[in-house]
Amino acid sequence: MDLKLVVLASLLSPLTAFATPLAVKDGKVTFLAKGNPGFLSVEGTGADVQGKLNREGKSITGDLRVQMDKFSVPIDLRNSHMRDTYLKVKEYPESTLKLTSFEVDAAGLAKEKPFKGTMKLRGVEKPVAGVASLDKDGKLTAEVVISLKEFGFEPIKYATVKILDDVKINVESTLVEEKVAAVVPAAVPAAAPAAAAAPAAPVKPVKPVK
Repeated sequence: MDLKLVVLASLLSPLTAFATPLAVKDGKVTFLAKGNPGFLSVEGTGADVQGKLNREGKSITGDLRVQMDKFSVPIDLRNSHMRDTYLKVKEYPESTLKLTSFEVDAAGLAKEKPFKGTMKLRGVEKPVAGVASLDKDGKLTAEVVISLKEFGFEPIKYATVKILDDVKINVESTLVEEKVAAVVPAAVPAAAPAAAAAPAAPVKPVKPVK
């Protein structure tokens, strides 16, 4: 191996260790859909959040996943209607949120800071934006409002109640730093010792010519 390449790799390898993986623990997600008449609303609960994030400097990015068949609403009849007719959980069992932009302060905290990302719901992927907070105990809370129409939903009705287009989604979880093995710079191989010089052959005496 080229000695220069080995030395360069040993110098650059610590630079890749700055990203800290964050495990998502005790995550849950809820949604709130308001109806018309305005005194009615539908709240979905019970879904878990899984995934993994990474913190690099002040930036946190990564992916979150939600199993859609875990959502439930207070009335059983609405449950089957919501899952089968609107969420179509058999066809689209999982939704994802790819967090692309969220910054914390120097202490690793955030209070209602804006974030941006991409949400995939029922196979439709759209950019989203919301606000999120992260406290000293690693508790992450995030809120985003989506448009049902943008994600391909037909107008939703329950009896005489019509669900409005904007739906608020709330996420809560605890972020836990995962231990990363220290990166040990590659050892530079020692130069091979120079080969010993071969002993000189003895010089034979020259006989005089008669």
